[in-house]
Amino acid sequence: MTARKKTQPPKRAARTTKSKRTQQERRAASDEQLLKGAVGLIARRGSNFSLAEVGRCSGFSHAMAGARFGSRAEFIRNVRMTIRQQSYDTWEPHASARRPIDAFDAYLDWVSHADEGGRALYILLTEALTLESPDRADYAEHNLQLRQAFEQSIDETRIGKHPREVNTETIALVLVGMLRGIAIQWLLEGDAINLEQVRATARWILEKALGQTPKPEDRPTARARSPERT
Repeated sequence: MTARKKTQPPKRAARTTKSKRTQQERRAASDEQLLKGAVGLIARRGSNFSLAEVGRCSGFSHAMAGARFGSRAEFIRNVRMTIRQQSYDTWEPHASARRPIDAFDAYLDWVSHADEGGRALYILLTEALTLESPDRADYAEHNLQLRQAFEQSIDETRIGKHPREVNTETIALVLVGMLRGIAIQWLLEGDAINLEQVRATARWILEKALGQTPKPEDRPTARARSPERT
């Protein structure tokens, strides 16, 4: 009598792997939804909320956010990293390509089109100004990294001469100050400010200060970027 063929284990393994992959995708999607819900809460009323509120407003149980992220501090850290990464992805490619004026403009464009993300970032940044804020050092480092990225970009594109007391470090500080100031004013006043006109004016000012951006073939080779600045 011919023996029956046994069920092949690899097929079961394939189904199990597919099931696990689907579970991982579902978890990633729900985590993203929780973080998005938190961004909305921050944009509306600041970071004074509970993890239970995040779960409910995101369409999950009140315990979901706590189960996924552990503590409120860890959850807020993930929210902060998510928003900052979204911002970074918009302007950093221009800075790396030694186009500081384009990077400046891209940042303002992100703030104006980031829905609740841009507002949430500036609310968290403002809350970090308090002396006892546990996030103050983290945002100071974020500010420093932003300035350093612009400083390197400016250093590699500068054309023309500047006064002796002016250097790329202080130019970057003033440039980031312009970014922060314009963004905060627009977030406060909304349509009362013509942001497109402001962006055009800022570009004109920066072109006057930095000179025309060199053509690609005239640009110097970029220096290696430190991992701490990425």
